[in-house]
Amino acid sequence: MKKRFTILPLILVAVLIFSPTLFAESIELNLEKAYQLTLEDNTSLKIAQKDLDNKKIQYQRAKAENLMNQSNYSELQAEYNLAAARNSYIETANNLLKETLQHYTEILLKDKNIETLNKQIILNENRLNEVEAQYEVGEKSQLDILEQQIKLNDLIQEREQLKNEYEQLKTEFKVSLGIDKDIDLQLAELDQPEYLNLEEKEIKEKALNNSWGLKLTKLNHELAKTDQKRKEVTSSSEMTKKVTDNQVEIAELELDKQKQNIKNRARELTNQISNIKNNIKLHRDKIKSARETYEILKEQNKSGLITDNELYEGEISLLQSEYQLYNSYMQYYLQAQNIKQFMNPKAGVLEDEK
Repeated sequence: MKKRFTILPLILVAVLIFSPTLFAESIELNLEKAYQLTLEDNTSLKIAQKDLDNKKIQYQRAKAENLMNQSNYSELQAEYNLAAARNSYIETANNLLKETLQHYTEILLKDKNIETLNKQIILNENRLNEVEAQYEVGEKSQLDILEQQIKLNDLIQEREQLKNEYEQLKTEFKVSLGIDKDIDLQLAELDQPEYLNLEEKEIKEKALNNSWGLKLTKLNHELAKTDQKRKEVTSSSEMTKKVTDNQVEIAELELDKQKQNIKNRARELTNQISNIKNNIKLHRDKIKSARETYEILKEQNKSGLITDNELYEGEISLLQSEYQLYNSYMQYYLQAQNIKQFMNPKAGVLEDEK
């Protein structure tokens, strides 16, 4: 008995030495925390922030100078530059959040796909065993064994590729969020999304009110008109005045075009998210049918009416239906984010800016 107690600590020490990842740090991350980490320490966003800070200083200086020389054009130009810097910051932040969501959903979908492949491999291993048994009694040939082995090998190779892609995605995601790549990262599942329930009119109106691209176009129009007035009171040539007049007309046309683009985009986004909702409904119906079929197959399997492999086929069919539904959920999350950012680009990324 003493020897057994002496050996046990040695075994534990060996396990600790040769299994360094046994107690490796692991963290679970949800989508909101991922968004927070995305905006905390990103170099591109820091650059955009510094540029915005500079433009704020330049705008304040232009306002102060305008009190002395009454140069409305200079102040308006500084205001345009400030708005452009704000727009650049907002676009940078929103693009980073889009990348985060895309990365997050891709990892979850890869994991689901691997789960289905695991079941398909088990099924094809069983089928290979069946073919080999049938070969022993002369019902199958070596060619049949070879064909089934190739199917199995293809699935195993596909799974290995997916696993590598899955780990690569997780590593890239950790790096982008500033998480140590050696930490085990577990992502919280994204459940059925909450529908936005927005009409095209509401999406359009909010986008028209909050679009920074439209703000820039309006400021450009004001700059053109201010420059036109300056040329009218100075000794500018007729040719110079004509160019200035044309610049005003161009700015007006660009303003109309920008508004029309927003309206078109609102219609496009509305149709796209409506299609995704319809797909979700379709996949829910399919998954309901797949579950009912699987329950019947389980009862038939218990009664000896079908084989275990036929039951596996039903389970795989159910998993594939679940994957399609989950994929639709992920598409909805992505499209909902597009709509929210379209309606109010600065929401969540530049709340203190007006």
